[in-house]
Amino acid sequence: MNGTLDRDRAADYPLHRRAVVAELLAERGDMLVVAGLGAPVWDCTAAGDHPLNFPLWGAMVGLRHGQAKAHGATRPAGFGDYR
Repeated sequence: MNGTLDRDRAADYPLHRRAVVAELLAERGDMLVVAGLGAPVWDCTAAGDHPLNFPLWGAMVGLRHGQAKAHGATRPAGFGDYR
């Protein structure tokens, strides 16, 4: 590191992501939540099921499918290569 991170001080101020997300979504009303890849998906899921939660489970496969189609692929994306 460049010496700007004081790990001892940072340990005194932990961020409890799941608790923060649960608090933010507690009274969300009709707010749409699109959770990115990884931890955000699990944090939103842990906060409770909601019809306006859109987790990006398996989004990388969808991204690869789009890239393959853009390059003229005719086989389904996800496995194999596209020539």
